[in-house]
Amino acid sequence: MNRMNIFDSFMSNFYDWKYHLLQGIMLVLFGVLIVLLPQLLVALIASLFMAMGTGVIATAWSLRRLERYHARAGAQFFEMF
Repeated sequence: MNRMNIFDSFMSNFYDWKYHLLQGIMLVLFGVLIVLLPQLLVALIASLFMAMGTGVIATAWSLRRLERYHARAGAQFFEMF
C-alpha cells in the first residue's frame, strides 16, 4: 500500500526549480526598478515602517489588556485567602 505523507506533498512544490527561477527573475526586476526609480525604495521602506509600527502598537495594546486582566484576576485570587 502506498501511503501519502502530508509533508511530502507540501515539499514537492517547494523544491520545484520553476518557483526559484520565478523568484530570482522577480528580484532582479525589482532591483532594476529600484535603480531606475529610487522613490520606489523610499515608498517600500516607509510602508514597511508603517506596517511594523502598527504591529507594535497592536501588540502593546494587547499586552496592556492582558496585564489589566491578570492584575484583576490576581487581586481576586488573593482576596479568597
